[in-house]
Amino acid sequence: MPIDVSEKARILVIDDEPLNLEIIMHTLGRAGYDIKCLGDAEQALYTLHNNPEDFDIILLDRQLPGMDGLELLKRIKKHDKLKNLLVIMQTALGEKKQIEDGINSGAFYYLTKPFDSSQLLSIVESASTHLIQEKLRLEIVKKSSMIYGLVETCNLIVRNLEEVDKATTFLTNLFPDPEKVSFGIHELILNAHEHGNLDLGFFKKNDLKSEDVWQDEIKRREKLPENQGKFVKVNYIKTTDKITLVIEDQGSGFDFASYLSFNADRVTENHGRGVAISKSTCFDEMEYTPPGNKVTCTVLIKK
Repeated sequence: MPIDVSEKARILVIDDEPLNLEIIMHTLGRAGYDIKCLGDAEQALYTLHNNPEDFDIILLDRQLPGMDGLELLKRIKKHDKLKNLLVIMQTALGEKKQIEDGINSGAFYYLTKPFDSSQLLSIVESASTHLIQEKLRLEIVKKSSMIYGLVETCNLIVRNLEEVDKATTFLTNLFPDPEKVSFGIHELILNAHEHGNLDLGFFKKNDLKSEDVWQDEIKRREKLPENQGKFVKVNYIKTTDKITLVIEDQGSGFDFASYLSFNADRVTENHGRGVAISKSTCFDEMEYTPPGNKVTCTVLIKK
C-alpha cells in the first residue's frame, strides 16, 4: 500500500508525570497526532512486543519507575521489529554524559524538561518528517529491481534538492542492508549540498526549520548566480570486502570535528545530528578530509 504522506505519525508516550502528559496530550492532540500513553517501561515493552506495527515514534521519559527509560531504549533497539522506531528521549537530566548515553543507545532526538509546547511540536514534527522520508525512500528501494551485486563502481553528480533524494534512493539499493545506510547517505549528501555548496549555516537552518520555510530557502539559493554550476560528486566503489562511498562538495569545508559526536548543546535542536548518527550507526567507518568538503564512508561486506 502506498504511503500516505498526509497521515500523522502514531506516537507512544511513556511517561508517569501528569503535568508532562497534560502538555504532550494537549499539544500533540491539537496537531492531529494519534497518541497512546503508558506509565511504565514494562507495560510499554509488553505493548510494543505484541503490537510492533502500531507505532511510529516513541516519546520516552528517561526516569521511570522500575525499568528506566535508557534500559527500555536499549531493549527496543535490540528487537528486530522495533529497532527502526524513532525514539525521542525526554529527561530532566541536563548533564552532557546523560544526554550522550541516550543518543548513543539509539535516541534520535532529545527533549530536556521542562520543555514548552513549541519545542515539543518542533521536535515531533521533525521526527515525523524524517520518518515519512525514510519510508518513501525504502518503499521505492523495495519496489525496484535489486541491483546490489551488479554495480562495482559509479559516479553521481547532484545539483539540487530533488537530486539529493534520487541519488540516495539509487545508492541505497547498492548496499547489502539498505535500511542501515539510507539515513546516512541522505544526510551526508544533503549536508554537502546545503551547507557545503549553498553555504547554509547551522543556526540559519534552525530558524528556517522552525518557520517551515527551509526547502524554500534551499531552492532560492540554488538559483543564485554564485551557485549556478555547483554540484556534489558521489563516487561508489565496491570490492570483495567493502563498499566505499566518497562524497565531495565544492564548498570551503566546515568544522567537521564538532559534528562527529553528539553535542549536548545542540542535541535538543530540530536538526544537526545527521553527521554523528551517520558515523555511529550507518557506516562501519567514516572519515572527513580537511577542510571538511570531502567525506569517505565504508561498509564492510560480511562473508
